[in-house]
Amino acid sequence: MLRKLAFMKIQNILVEGGGTLSFSLLKEELVDRLVLIQAPIIIAGHKHLSFSGEGFESLHSALFLKNYILKKAGQDLIFIWDRF
Repeated sequence: MLRKLAFMKIQNILVEGGGTLSFSLLKEELVDRLVLIQAPIIIAGHKHLSFSGEGFESLHSALFLKNYILKKAGQDLIFIWDRF
């Protein structure tokens, strides 16, 4: 699907999904920019994780983010990072 979008000259997509999809895209290095929106509410439980999966094997192989931007939209905080 991503190759098809690239062929159509689509360079940006919004992906909304669960923690497994989010982590998989990050691990496969298919994410150039990460945007997280934090509302002033906490929902606990394994069904509400932003990222889930096997995780990175070590700190060396972890995903490092840069160019941190913080914005506010009403009561929500919007965090924006570029990959590496």
